[in-house]
Amino acid sequence: MSDTSYFVQVAVQLRVKLSLAIALSLILGACSVPTPEVTSGPKVTSGPEVTSGLEATVSPAALMAQIEANTAPVIVDVRTPEEFEAGHVPGAINIPHRELSDRLDELLLEPGQPAVVYCERGVRAAIATDILNAAGIEQIIHLEGDMAQWRRTNLPIAYPGLGPSSQ
Repeated sequence: MSDTSYFVQVAVQLRVKLSLAIALSLILGACSVPTPEVTSGPKVTSGPEVTSGLEATVSPAALMAQIEANTAPVIVDVRTPEEFEAGHVPGAINIPHRELSDRLDELLLEPGQPAVVYCERGVRAAIATDILNAAGIEQIIHLEGDMAQWRRTNLPIAYPGLGPSSQ
């Protein structure tokens, strides 16, 4: 074995060990970061299991309890009309995220009134939250896990013209 190939082999082994050490430190470092446990934000007081950190959230079960008690805030489904027709949270109104800024008046929100926003997995709901914040709407609550989580928890799903149905 030549001196060059020996040094290349040692360098490769060192690179692998260094990569593993970095990966391990990142994994261990991520596990040790404390997660804030805030159960109420300064303005969000709309029911059980509402949490607030950088954004307020509500669990599917808590939102369903509010729907059943007729105390739910405005619920906005920002998915496409086709997705909405395939099933949505009972009582939700459908305003696709791409149309939201032009259709804010349809929300009929009173000043200070909260709104729950969701999509399928969260990306469009985050965009909608930015749009609502820019429009001056301050109490925006994100449905934890969005419609995907709602389905996984087997909560009632509404269909246009048919109302809610249990799964």
